[in-house]
Amino acid sequence: MHRRALLALAASSLAILTICPARADDTRVSGPVIHENLAIYLVHGKSAPGPVPLTLEEALAKRAVRVHETGNVSEL
Repeated sequence: MHRRALLALAASSLAILTICPARADDTRVSGPVIHENLAIYLVHGKSAPGPVPLTLEEALAKRAVRVHETGNVSEL
């Protein structure tokens, strides 16, 4: 199930790159990087204009976010 979803995501990403030939030259997909049941495809390209998003670690350090644990593994 997960593998089919990942393959669909990879295929759709490649299709988008093919449809937009001007961007296809500047963008490439690498991977998958696989660990147990997780596969990650990396998309490399030029950065989009605008503010750079923070990682969770950076946001916690700047006190821009607060994480509250609920006791339920799948919920924060």
